[in-house]
Amino acid sequence: MATLFHVFAVAAPIHWGFESMHSSLSGIDIANLSLCTLFYNGTDADQAYLADQIVADARYEAGLPPLAPGEAMARGGRWFFTIVHERYVCEEKMAYRNVWKGGNNFFRGNMRASMENCTAVSKKFNVDNMEKAFEFSFVRDPFSHFVSGYREATMRTYKQCCNAPTQEGALPTPHPGWPQPISVPGFPPPLGWQCRYDCSLFVGEGTKTLAKAVMSDILDLSLSHGSHWNPNFKHVALMFANILGERSWHRPDFIGRLESIGSDWDRMCALHGCPKRLATYDKLDKSAGQHQATSSDQYGHGAGLIALFEEEPRLKNAVRKLLRLDEDCLREHTVPASGTGTRRLRDAGDFIELDSWLER
Repeated sequence: MATLFHVFAVAAPIHWGFESMHSSLSGIDIANLSLCTLFYNGTDADQAYLADQIVADARYEAGLPPLAPGEAMARGGRWFFTIVHERYVCEEKMAYRNVWKGGNNFFRGNMRASMENCTAVSKKFNVDNMEKAFEFSFVRDPFSHFVSGYREATMRTYKQCCNAPTQEGALPTPHPGWPQPISVPGFPPPLGWQCRYDCSLFVGEGTKTLAKAVMSDILDLSLSHGSHWNPNFKHVALMFANILGERSWHRPDFIGRLESIGSDWDRMCALHGCPKRLATYDKLDKSAGQHQATSSDQYGHGAGLIALFEEEPRLKNAVRKLLRLDEDCLREHTVPASGTGTRRLRDAGDFIELDSWLER
């Protein structure tokens, strides 16, 4: 298998090296077809087959061998590629498809302030006349979304697992009882998780070492199962997993880009109609839904990740390959970002940092 894998690595941007008796895609040249359509319109077997290819491609870039066939989805690819958080619907007229680290608190906060009877709807439940609601979502540059999600996940993990130092020059220490399982609100006791990373890595120079350890776990898809399970890292899951991952839900009527949210929001409301208080982007409350601690790189975890990518560009390229599905869906389902918006390209790492109210 390793030899076949390396042969494909030279010839194509994605290594279509696995064979499957169950996927209809096996043996078909799909390198130039829409990966987004093939995956989210595909069967479970098709999705498992494509996940194997995407993860193998990313791991090859990082110098790692492929996982065994079927392992990508079995290990944790299901939450990375197809996780669905919820829909947020108000007055059965307007609904937002939740995308973590995609301005979700900002959108929900504005809807809640301007409309009545707002309800969060998971895929386990339905709402009367939900299908009548106009539904929208917003996405962003996939690499920037990943970095933002990493910052959120590591910040939450640090606060849950470690005591901040009380003296200058001291290092964080584990919470008493570490590394015993931690209870997670909203999850039953069996889904508790253990603190995996040394607390000293969450500050200062340690953040780059932390980033390397986390990247290894992400490429192994090991943060979503077994003793390595950490629900905080659902923040780095694909954006379009939330939008297209649940087959029984109709797809949003409008998908915009946060990099051009001003023009995209106004265009959306002109096409589909919005409540008067939400009719233009300028009317939206920029303070809605803010939780500043998670909207900034307070502890330098994101800076550590960018520093790692500068030092080891293969890891950065591996992440980009892991995000291939989001990249393809972004091109297929949105208009290229243009017009009014708020974006700032950082010099290092190609990370587009949005205004603080959108980094939530």
